[in-house]
Amino acid sequence: MRFKLTRPHAFPALLSLLLLTTVSAGAQTAAPDSSIVEVTGIAPNDLLNIRANASVGGLVIARFENGARFLNLGCADVSGVSWCKVQSVDDPRIMGWTAARYLIEATTGGIEEMPSTEGDNEGAAQ
Repeated sequence: MRFKLTRPHAFPALLSLLLLTTVSAGAQTAAPDSSIVEVTGIAPNDLLNIRANASVGGLVIARFENGARFLNLGCADVSGVSWCKVQSVDDPRIMGWTAARYLIEATTGGIEEMPSTEGDNEGAAQ
C-alpha cells in the first residue's frame, strides 16, 4: 500500500504535533529526582506505617522499623502534613506513602535530617 499525501501543507503541522506528543510523553515517564531516605524517630517496639495513599486513614500496606531504607519518590503537603511517596530499597514491590517527619536523608558521609514539619500531629508511626 502506498501512502499519498493529499494535503501537503498539513505535513509540517502533523510532524510538529507528532514531535510535541513524543516530547510530552517522555516528560511524563521521566523518573523524578529521588534520594535514599531512612526511617527514624519511631518509638521502641513500634513500626512506621507505609500507606496506600497520603492520609492517616489510608490502608496500611507495610510496616517498617527504624533504619529501613527507601527511595524517596517525592513529597507533598496534604492538609498541612508533609507526606512522601517511598519505595522499599530491599523490595521494590513495596511502594506507598508515609509522613515525612519519620524520614531522614541517608548520605554516604553520614545522615542529614530532612526539614521538620512543625505542627505535624497525625500521630505516631504514620
